Order: sequence, then structure tokens, then C-alpha cells
Amino acid sequence: MSLKRCLRRMFSGASRVAWVLAALAVMVLPVSCSQSSDSYNPLIKEYNKNFTVVADDAAQFSVNDAGFNEVDMLRDLYNVSNRAATTLTIIGPRDGIAYTWQVLKSDGTALVLNNVNLSSQTFSAYLPEVPAIEVGVYYTLTLAVRNSAGRVFSDSGRLYIENE
Repeated sequence: MSLKRCLRRMFSGASRVAWVLAALAVMVLPVSCSQSSDSYNPLIKEYNKNFTVVADDAAQFSVNDAGFNEVDMLRDLYNVSNRAATTLTIIGPRDGIAYTWQVLKSDGTALVLNNVNLSSQTFSAYLPEVPAIEVGVYYTLTLAVRNSAGRVFSDSGRLYIENE
């Protein structure tokens, strides 16, 4: 069979439709696959919000703002469920050059929190990995922030993990 006859047969009638569909599939498949992964993001965020407590009240403020008030850095009470996969995230004010977080027992002694960064703008604790924070006990959470002028701002709030 000659090449001319082979090409004519390949691009005639039903074969032509099959080739066009195959070409479209090759072009559309990569695009649809890349877009489908983005469609999971809202689903994942919706799922995660059930297990993540985020307090970003202070993140809207800068320690360099003229009207900055240090008593607005932390809430009076953070009441958190002890679900198996709860993450507590608290974001301090912006533009500090040093941050110090502490979790204190009722007698004033600081807890040792090995899995928590206590020197960044964000306090984030994945509660199953922080056995020092017990369910049903009130703690005092403190934050001290130093700005570029060397002024230190501090605030405290209570932290309570409820048994759910």
C-alpha cells in the first residue's frame, strides 16, 4: 500500500473524527489535570478549619503604629477544643524585631514546649505533640514584642484546653 493511499484512508470519514478527538484529548487532558488540583484547595481549607484555631487579631497592627496599644496583642481567653488534631495558631503584631512567647502554669512557672517556636511572630502549637499543655487546666499565655526603637510591648491572656 502506498503512503498516499494510507494517508487518505487515515484521514477519511470515521477515522478523521477519531483523529480529531484524539488530538483534542491530548490538548485538553493536561489542562484539565492541572486545574483539577486547584479545585481541592477550598475543600482542604474547609476541612482544616475544623482542626485549626487561628487568632490573628493582632496581625493587623504594627508595633510601629502611632496608636498601637499593647493590650490588643492577645485575647483575654483562648478556649480550644482538645480534638485529636487541633492546631492552635496565634499571630502577634507586625514589624517586631524580637518576639517572646511563654505559657505559664498557675504558679507562674513556664512550661517547656519543645515542639513550639517561642521566638517568632506566630505561636503555633500542634496540641497532640505538646503534652505539657494539659486538658482542663488554665494557663497564662504571654507575648513580649520589641520594636526597632527598642521599646518592649507585652500582653497576656488565658489559655484553656477543653475536653470535647
